[in-house]
Amino acid sequence: MYSGHVVQDGDVCEVVDIPASVEEFVEKYQSTHKPVVFRPKGGLAGIGWKTDLWTKEYLLEKIGNPMVWAESTQSGNFGIEAQTAEMTLEALLAHSFMNYSADMPHYYLNLQQPEKNRIMLPPLSHLTSDFSVPSFFMSTPLTAVNLWIGSSDPKKGKTSGLHHDEGDNLYVIIKGKKKIKLYSPLDQYNVYPKGYLTRLEPSGRHHYCSGTQSHWSYISPSSTQETIDSIYPRFNQAKLLECMVNEGEMLFLPHGWWHQVTSYGHHFAINIWIEPYTQK
Repeated sequence: MYSGHVVQDGDVCEVVDIPASVEEFVEKYQSTHKPVVFRPKGGLAGIGWKTDLWTKEYLLEKIGNPMVWAESTQSGNFGIEAQTAEMTLEALLAHSFMNYSADMPHYYLNLQQPEKNRIMLPPLSHLTSDFSVPSFFMSTPLTAVNLWIGSSDPKKGKTSGLHHDEGDNLYVIIKGKKKIKLYSPLDQYNVYPKGYLTRLEPSGRHHYCSGTQSHWSYISPSSTQETIDSIYPRFNQAKLLECMVNEGEMLFLPHGWWHQVTSYGHHFAINIWIEPYTQK
């Protein structure tokens, strides 16, 4: 059974300065599996990042204009509801930087599946001189670094499906803002997972019956309250922790926590993944 941090009624998302050391990060957050928003003094520039340079012109000069695959959707929701479309990086960036309108297509660059033995893929690998893994986030081996680029309604946003991940994640917001709804691993049955769960480790790692593994929930961003009440009533019992992560901030998201991400306006983000602190 899960033994880490759980959400209580009335909990708010904690926003703190970045940890002074790996040891502080592990003791306060990683070993307890506690989500938290870090706000570096001086923003990302304060930790030596140069991502404030990331204009359309700068990125094309550094990267070139390769073909990229982006998620595409008519609903404005991404993840399981999205299709894929191939386009040039220049076209994607032009879309991402233009003023939003309701009738424009929705595209979202999502480099989340690095090839075997590669930590990151192009075009992000062309930008490594502009950022580095924060020193406190080196407690376990690095597994992947991913890039997200998109644009959405600055008021309504666009939303991913509800899911969980297997690695510990530092979600760094370079541009824009994101609202992230979080549910602890203890709510595994209340979020209606698509996979058939057989065991939950103390660390929050989920185990599924062979052939049924899925990290996604049946509850989608388009599910109405009426649908939830009639088909997924246990979801009303799930304890929600809502975090608003702004430009220059980073969310520590422990493995096993269910989450749904809503992105607002023009947004750039980097995910830094490390192995879970414990597999037990």
